[in-house]
Amino acid sequence: MGHEVVEMFSVRKAPWHLGMKGGTTEDQTHVLKEYPGREEAMKLAGHFPIAEGPVFSGPGQRIIGFKRLFNADTDKTVFVVQAGYEVIQSSELWDLTEAILDTQDVKCETAGTLAEGRVMWTLARVDKPFFITGDDSPIYPFVAASTTHDGKGSMKVQNLQTRIVCMNTHHAAERETGETGREFTFRHVKGVHNRIEQAKKILAGAEKRASDFQELGEELVKMSLSDEGIEKFVTEFLPAPSKNIISKKVQENIENERDKVRGLFYHSLTVNENIRNTGYGAFQVGVEYLDHLRTYKTNATYLRRTLLRPEPFKAKLVPLIKRIVAEEEKKVVVTV
Repeated sequence: MGHEVVEMFSVRKAPWHLGMKGGTTEDQTHVLKEYPGREEAMKLAGHFPIAEGPVFSGPGQRIIGFKRLFNADTDKTVFVVQAGYEVIQSSELWDLTEAILDTQDVKCETAGTLAEGRVMWTLARVDKPFFITGDDSPIYPFVAASTTHDGKGSMKVQNLQTRIVCMNTHHAAERETGETGREFTFRHVKGVHNRIEQAKKILAGAEKRASDFQELGEELVKMSLSDEGIEKFVTEFLPAPSKNIISKKVQENIENERDKVRGLFYHSLTVNENIRNTGYGAFQVGVEYLDHLRTYKTNATYLRRTLLRPEPFKAKLVPLIKRIVAEEEKKVVVTV
């Protein structure tokens, strides 16, 4: 079955696999009327501490280079992994979620244990979703954190729209954030716990940063941009060196990239007709191009989008847009 649920809870909504033939029972899937506190949530999610121990092929015959991961409460083996694999406990999922939402009163929508304990997840609802005028797509509806104990996967923090209730939706969430870049990954390697501590500090106050972005979006959406201004944005967003110092092939490549940017103003799902000729529309186009469409990368523009890393090149979008808008407004004043 695609659910692979060992134990989980869901607030108010019963997941698809509850009670169906071959699905889960009420003992495995708890449907709650209200959001649980952290301690109760971890218990209802079936999260247990992972312990480590040696691996033996026979009496007294220890296998070097590997270790056994097991449920510290029951001694049941979860998986055998290489010795260098660092365990990330499920409690750290909750720590990170609290840091992201900047509160210890997390509204955990769902959480659970999959595949005999090899995957554990939490899914928290952001308490204050918001919208930019003219843009009907919600920002930050859920924050998910998951960790694996199978020697292969990693711990992930994701900003997503998918409501995780089973293995199928867990995979769907990975596809969603893999495509959009709204995730941060912690590999199970030496030093990972230091990185998690750094992430907590970075994530603290994320709600304020979201509020700041909303304020910026509302400012940009009020800025008008003519079709001529859009073309100026395209050419300055992807500037070309002098034709005397670059080859014809490079010129063609740059123009191809510019065509991609132009196309986003009219064919992107994130840019509708209400925001197309606004500063916010240009900002959305710039971000979408940088995240998904560019085929060349330079030291000046390369940036892998993640939940945590700063985005210095994207920060240059706003001054560029404001300058072009100001230049257009100046032209209007001079003409009049």
